[in-house]
Amino acid sequence: MRAPAAFPATSWALIQGCQEAGDQEERTRRLDLLFQNYWGPVYSFVRRSWTRDPEEALDLTQAFFLAFFEKDFVAMVSAERGRFRTFVRTVLRHFLTDKMRIERARKRRPQGALLSLDRIDPDAAGPAAPEADPEKSFDEDWKRATIHAALSSLRQEARDGGREAFVDLFVECYLESDEGARPTYRELASRTGMGYHQIKNGLHRARADFAAHLKREIAEQAATDEDFRAEARELFGIGP
Repeated sequence: MRAPAAFPATSWALIQGCQEAGDQEERTRRLDLLFQNYWGPVYSFVRRSWTRDPEEALDLTQAFFLAFFEKDFVAMVSAERGRFRTFVRTVLRHFLTDKMRIERARKRRPQGALLSLDRIDPDAAGPAAPEADPEKSFDEDWKRATIHAALSSLRQEARDGGREAFVDLFVECYLESDEGARPTYRELASRTGMGYHQIKNGLHRARADFAAHLKREIAEQAATDEDFRAEARELFGIGP
């Protein structure tokens, strides 16, 4: 599955707002925003963990978000419980395990008489998991989603300041091209009609701004400074 679309910033302020919202309509709006943020990684985890086809995976993803809302999982989230990414993954894993257990029981104990043992399908537990580690893939999807969020906020800032063209060049050079295949400043200048130094300075600023937005996104998904450092290190290899 390709990286999920860019989403609005996720933050502990948003999560706490879901917990503290007194108006049900406002709480629902905030929860809906929260679910949009994590839709891509959750959907991909469901498909990789249970090898569901897209329609089944979509149904399970929707069921997870509904349970997240109805069972008020968000009220369990606090700084003491660690990073929200870990919390979501843990709750999702338990949710899918329960779903599979119920599904097995339904297959083996249909309405009416019990199935005889010689009629039990050995594959009733579901297909084997794919070779890729679903939890590692979940983290990779989360990483891409965080990058998309940072890029989205950077684009908005650049658009307001009339610098969006340099964001497009930054994406081309540093997010879509391998290091050896990146166009030179002179090639970009020739292609765009901008000056060499204009390209160089614009890309330098775009890189610095993107790094700042990325760190801000990581910080907004962490409860403490320690969590921020751990997320930066584990997902992006950013040292202290």
